[in-house]
Amino acid sequence: MRARQPKLVRPPCVCRPTPCSGPPRCFRRSEGFRLRDGCACGATGARPLAGREDAAGMRDEKVEEELIASRVQEAARVLDDIIKDVWREMYLTSAVRYANDEEALPQEDEIIAEVVRSRLGTMEPSFLGAMDAYARNAKSVGGDDLEGLIDKIRQEVLRQLTQRFPKEVIALERVLDVESKEERVDLIREAAQEGGDSVVNPQQMRAVADQFINDLESQKDIVDRKLLAKLCLVREESRLLEMEMRFTNPGALEDDVEALRTNVYARATAFLQQVMRVADSDRRLSLLEKAFYEDWEGAAPGKAGQVQVMGGEAPDFVRPGNFMTTLTLTQRELDAKDEVPDAVKQRVEDIRREALMVLREMAWGRKMS
Repeated sequence: MRARQPKLVRPPCVCRPTPCSGPPRCFRRSEGFRLRDGCACGATGARPLAGREDAAGMRDEKVEEELIASRVQEAARVLDDIIKDVWREMYLTSAVRYANDEEALPQEDEIIAEVVRSRLGTMEPSFLGAMDAYARNAKSVGGDDLEGLIDKIRQEVLRQLTQRFPKEVIALERVLDVESKEERVDLIREAAQEGGDSVVNPQQMRAVADQFINDLESQKDIVDRKLLAKLCLVREESRLLEMEMRFTNPGALEDDVEALRTNVYARATAFLQQVMRVADSDRRLSLLEKAFYEDWEGAAPGKAGQVQVMGGEAPDFVRPGNFMTTLTLTQRELDAKDEVPDAVKQRVEDIRREALMVLREMAWGRKMS
């Protein structure tokens, strides 16, 4: 029995800012997924150099592109090695069983699991992205077998990586893709009631979601706003359960006011004030959608250039996570003051409800009441 070798797939072009469909110049079928000197399409960007600042910016962008290309190249090399190892093990196992008159075919899943386990420590953070790009190209060249194999490898990589995650991350992963708010809240409650070392209370769930949100929003470009919206929803629901636990069992959890203050942005605060001055709910929703779906310069434009009050540096835009943090802190501070008019408190509560509506639409792709 002879195992078929997979077809090598042309890797995607990594031209920026607008990717093209051409393969890298250095591509050779025998070498597989390699990036070295740029792209066959010759795309190098058509922006004119207006001066030294533009030239410096182009150099910085070129360095960034080279770094990305090198990471993709390394991830692709590991993927190529895994595919070759799986096919070799399948072939050798089949040959041995044939020689011993054994009819049972080798268990592909077991072989994939063993090969992935041996390579897991060498995988770059960009590995899954490279694998997805590889799989997309596999089908276009008729490599159905290769596409199926890559999908199995991807699932096995995710499974083994998940086993290495801290318990908080595993609990968060269970909640993220659940569309129903009620089901998400039930899962967060269940995580807090697990036995032994598996317990993840709402504060821990909120903290790990908060970390992922900060990581996403600290980047120049948000790579996945749908994921960001889901994280924001889970964080808000965990925070509500956290407050409930704090009320029913005083002292059980630490107060998070100081943690909130370290993540408040001047521009997000100014944007909240801007939204509060709008009486019409539909208009407020439009403003929130504009700020959440893109890095909108029109969100509190007078505050552009200011950085967050405390904490590390981040791009100076109103983003869903920093806005919800600012909104939560503002609401708590207003609720603690008796002299604040009820109409003001109600307006902030209305904005929270509207912001959650926008987040649900971002996360699940449709408007929800």
